[in-house]
Amino acid sequence: MRCLEIIRNSWPVAYARCGSEPPTIIPLAKHLKLTADLMAFLFKYRFGRMKNVFTRRFVEEFVERINLEDIVYSIGLLHDLGKSSLFYRDRSISVEEEKIVFTGHEHVISCILVDLAHRDDDEFFRAESILAAKVISRHHSAMMKRHPSRFTPQSFFSKITSGMCNDEVVSFIERQLTPMCKDGSYVFCERVLASLSHILKNKEFCDRLVWDKCKPDIHEFHLSGLGIDVLDKRVYDVYKIVSVITGILVLADNLAATYEGRVSDEGASSLYVSHWENELSPLIVKYLGSMKH
Repeated sequence: MRCLEIIRNSWPVAYARCGSEPPTIIPLAKHLKLTADLMAFLFKYRFGRMKNVFTRRFVEEFVERINLEDIVYSIGLLHDLGKSSLFYRDRSISVEEEKIVFTGHEHVISCILVDLAHRDDDEFFRAESILAAKVISRHHSAMMKRHPSRFTPQSFFSKITSGMCNDEVVSFIERQLTPMCKDGSYVFCERVLASLSHILKNKEFCDRLVWDKCKPDIHEFHLSGLGIDVLDKRVYDVYKIVSVITGILVLADNLAATYEGRVSDEGASSLYVSHWENELSPLIVKYLGSMKH
């Protein structure tokens, strides 16, 4: 199939449809950068005062010791990284719809982030990485069976994770994504990508990933390493921060898809995006327009 060859030669991609000539292809790096930029923009101008909603104890122990904008930007840059798996490139063209299918991609990268977190001695880096995993795993949770509490990995899940451990994915991270962190001086972003590059060089790492071991850290509202007990009201703070950043990601991802001239996977996305374009107008419209040049 000529289209499949074009997709393979353009890999990695965020979106590809073969029903047009030439095929519609959105490079993954371009989509990740646009989503990350939109998230940082929305955080700065719309949600930047979110620190005020947390309890004082939580603020002192976590929120004031990290750069929330850095984490928000990093989540945008990482949210679709699971799509870089060579499994999707080689196996997931849908003949019926003539487009590539990325089922479960959000849970793959989230699982990798959780495992990565538990390998690090820095408790705040662990907490930041697991926070990112919680948010990324939820960004398609409006779709049936995609929320982490409902997601049941099929046999292909291990094949997708296995497809992440290779030189092509590592090269993509180091050559295309890492410079995007440096441009914004985002410290967590650089550190997490450096850690990902390191572990994805080890094929055995990906072969050992199991969803059931990742799920508790992703599904439950605690941050490993910070001593947050399930009865502690700071758990509610974690719930709030996950919910707010997930909302920013869903919004930015849908805005990015609209800007790229395609429709997101969520069926109601066009109505949702229209609402937010009106809500944020003219600020967001001006910002998106400036990115065309």
